[in-house]
Amino acid sequence: MMMKRFSVILVTLWTTAAVSLLLGQPTDAKPNYIPRQGVVPNKTTALRIAKAVLTPIYGKKAVEAEEPFVVTLKNGIWNIHGQERPRVGGNLYVEISRKKGCILRIYGTE
Repeated sequence: MMMKRFSVILVTLWTTAAVSLLLGQPTDAKPNYIPRQGVVPNKTTALRIAKAVLTPIYGKKAVEAEEPFVVTLKNGIWNIHGQERPRVGGNLYVEISRKKGCILRIYGTE
């Protein structure tokens, strides 16, 4: 009886592992690949991400009012901000990690 249970458990584990491999799903769910140029390799990608996170927070109208945005890379961090001109409410800023693609800071100046 004990041997039969062990066999069923073992077959179940093997089947699960085989299905994962056949479907191309890694058995280890942790992502570990970071492209050589980073997840956010260029200005265009950084700007798209910045607009995507700013729009739900500040609204489409406020984001469009900041254009054209200034996008710079310094020490592996993309700095994206609206045009530096005097305006009510200040300017919008986003900082994004080039390597990992995570949003480091979002803020608006006053």
